[in-house]
Amino acid sequence: MFFSRSRGLIFIKTKKTAGTSVEAYLEVACDPRRWTGEWEDLHVTDGEVTHDLIVTARGDGTRRRGERSDLELNGVRLVNHMTPSRVIAALGRDTWDSSLTVAGVRNPWDRMASMFFWSRRRDASREELLTNPEQAREAFVEFLGGWQREQADDEIMSADLGVDEFIRYEHLEADLGRVFASAGIERPGIDLPRLKAGSRPEGYTWLYDDGSRARVAEIYADMIERFGYTF
Repeated sequence: MFFSRSRGLIFIKTKKTAGTSVEAYLEVACDPRRWTGEWEDLHVTDGEVTHDLIVTARGDGTRRRGERSDLELNGVRLVNHMTPSRVIAALGRDTWDSSLTVAGVRNPWDRMASMFFWSRRRDASREELLTNPEQAREAFVEFLGGWQREQADDEIMSADLGVDEFIRYEHLEADLGRVFASAGIERPGIDLPRLKAGSRPEGYTWLYDDGSRARVAEIYADMIERFGYTF
């Protein structure tokens, strides 16, 4: 989660939607003094609470839970992927309602493929999954069989706890431009970074069979309808 009080901007960082890259970019846009000349300096951070900014901890997927910093605000632990309800508990409903709230979304079929390979990042079998499509498909079916839609996805789509603007993974530049215009923020004179862009086979359709395709369509039916996503 990222919050700029002076800009009235809250960014909800959903998983596998280029959230780390967008969050770091918004941080620099809201406070150019944060820019050090290297995106890696803003990639892995312990988080920070200042008079104007709240930046939750960011990682590269290698740090274990016990190695992460513990920041709190109003008795709420500030973590990397905070749900809207948790952000409201930390900042207050008035702050939430008066801010421009933004979240990332992504084609659910593509996103679940990315989520699957990310979940295997520490597995010894990861390299084999990257090179053996049949084995990857079998493991992916098992992965989806145990998948439960996350609370953050329900909340960003909720009429009560939903967000004002969405940044689509497939249209990052255009949607960022709209957010900057809405927030009255000038774009940094630097390119959007590509942080945590891990290696995985190109495309996602090859990973699916009819059953897994239908399961994702059922789990994320509201997102698919709202944003016009197709397989």
